[in-house]
Amino acid sequence: MQESVKGEELVFIQENDVFTTSKIIAGELGIQHHSIIKMIRRHQERFSRLGKIRFMDSTSINPNGGRPEKICLLNEPQTTFLLTRVRSTKEVIDFTEELVRQFYLMREELLKRREIMPTFVETRRRLTDAIKRLPDSEHKQWKYKQYTDMIYTIVIGKTASQKRKELGLSEKTSINSFLTSEELEYATELESQMVSLVDMEFSYEQIKAGLIKLYEKIKMLKLEPQQCKLIGI
Repeated sequence: MQESVKGEELVFIQENDVFTTSKIIAGELGIQHHSIIKMIRRHQERFSRLGKIRFMDSTSINPNGGRPEKICLLNEPQTTFLLTRVRSTKEVIDFTEELVRQFYLMREELLKRREIMPTFVETRRRLTDAIKRLPDSEHKQWKYKQYTDMIYTIVIGKTASQKRKELGLSEKTSINSFLTSEELEYATELESQMVSLVDMEFSYEQIKAGLIKLYEKIKMLKLEPQQCKLIGI
C-alpha cells in the first residue's frame, strides 16, 4: 500500500523504506508497463542484488478479466539501475531528476519519523497507564480506543478504522507508520496533554474540547512568518 507525504506520489514510504513502482515509472515515461516488468524479470538477478524484489497485485482489475496486474516495488538502487536500461531522452532525464529529488525528500521524511517514533511510543504507553488508573467502570475497557480515535480524528480527520479502510489495511494493522512525521508530532503533543487530562478525570467532551483548542494553537504557532502576517498575528 502506497504511503506518501503530501505532494506528488512518485515516491512513498513502506516497510520502513522508500520506494517507487514499476507502474509509476512506466506511466511517467510513457512506456508499456509489461515492458518494464519484462526488463525487471530479464535482469532479476541484478535487481535482487540491489534489494529484495517485491511484487504486489494492483487494485485495478483488467477489464478483460483475469488476474490483477503485477506491480513491482523498487527501492532507490533498483530504480537507478532500471533507469540506466531506458533510452536517454529529455523526458527520461527530467523524470530522473524529479525522482532523485523525491527520493531525497522522502528519506528525510523517514528520518524524521524515526526520530519522533520513540517519543510517540512512550507517550502512548503513558496514556495507557493513565487510563488504567481510572476508576473501574463498565465503559473503561473502551476508553483507550475512544481516546485514540479522538486524537486521530483531530489530527487526520479520520478514526483509525476509517484510515485503515482508506489504505486497504487489515483491522489489526497499526496506522502509526502510515502517518507523516508532522502528524506523528501533533499526535504526540496531544496525547501528552491528554495524559494529564485523563489523570484529572476530565470528561470525554472536556478532553476533546481542550485538545481541539490545543491543536489549533499548535497549528497556528507553526505557521510561516508571512502567513502569520496575513492573518494578523
